[in-house]
Amino acid sequence: MNLNKILSQKKLQMLHQISSRSIVLLPNQAQVVIVGSGVVGNSVAYHLVENGWKDIVLLEQDSLGSGTSSFGSGTLGLFKPIVERNIINYSIKLYKKLQAEGHNLNIEQVGSINLATTKDRVIALKRRMAFNLPTGLNCEMVSPNEIKKLHPYINVTDVEGGVWVPEDCIGNPEAIRSTLAKLAEKGGARYFDKCHVSEVHTSNGRVYGVQTSQGFIKCEYFVNCAGMWSRELGWLCNPKVRIPIYPAQHFYVTTEAVGGTSGASSIEPLPYIRDYDSHTYIREYNTR
Repeated sequence: MNLNKILSQKKLQMLHQISSRSIVLLPNQAQVVIVGSGVVGNSVAYHLVENGWKDIVLLEQDSLGSGTSSFGSGTLGLFKPIVERNIINYSIKLYKKLQAEGHNLNIEQVGSINLATTKDRVIALKRRMAFNLPTGLNCEMVSPNEIKKLHPYINVTDVEGGVWVPEDCIGNPEAIRSTLAKLAEKGGARYFDKCHVSEVHTSNGRVYGVQTSQGFIKCEYFVNCAGMWSRELGWLCNPKVRIPIYPAQHFYVTTEAVGGTSGASSIEPLPYIRDYDSHTYIREYNTR
C-alpha cells in the first residue's frame, strides 16, 4: 500500500470523526436566526418548525448545550402568576406528550411544597394562594405535620407551614434541551456551534443581519435566546438593546442516596421543596 493511499485513508477516518455540523458552511441568509442553544433557543426552533417554518438557523458560541440549561433545577412549578403559569402548564403538557412518544425526559408529577419558616412568609404564601386559587390552581396550605408526612426527610422544627401544589413536576433539563434540538433539526432547523456573534446589524429598528466568527448572515427575524449572555448580546446591536438580565452565582450540591430513596423504583418519588427564606430548593434525581 503506497503512502498516498495510507494518507488518504487516514484523512477519511479523520473526516468521519468530525461531525457533519462542523464542516457545513454558515449560509449567507436565513429567515430566522436564533442565538443560544439552551432550552429556550431550542424550544423556539422546535415550535417554529412545528408551525411550518423551515428556514431557521441556530447559532451557539460554544458547543451545543454548553450553557446554563444543563444546570437548571428541572422544576416545573405552577405556583406563579397566571401568565407564567400558563407557559409552565403548556410546557408540562408538551413534555409529557414527548415522553409518551418515546423521548425520555424524566418528567414526573411529584408535587411541590413551598415552605414558610416565618409568620411573615406564611402571610406572603397565603396572599399568593389568594390570586392562584380563583384562577384554577390546585394548591392548599399544609401544617408542619402534614409537610412531614409528604416529605419525611424535612426537619420541620422551625417550619410554620407551607403550600402544597400536587400538580408540580420535575424533569431532566438536559434531556429536554437535547430532545427539542433533535426534533427541531429533524424538522429542518440548521445548527452551527463554535459560532460567536460579534455584531447585530439593524436598520430602522429591525435586525437585518448578524456578523459572526463564521461569516455574515442576513435574516428577517432575530431571536436572542442567549440566557445569561443575553445582556451582552443586546449590547452588540446598534443602537444597543438593553436587556435587564444579570447573572447571579448559585451553589449546586448533590448528595448520595438519602434513606434509600434515590434509584429505588419501589418507593414513591418525593415532592420537591422550595424554601424561600433560605433561598434554596431540594429535589430528587434518578428516582427511577
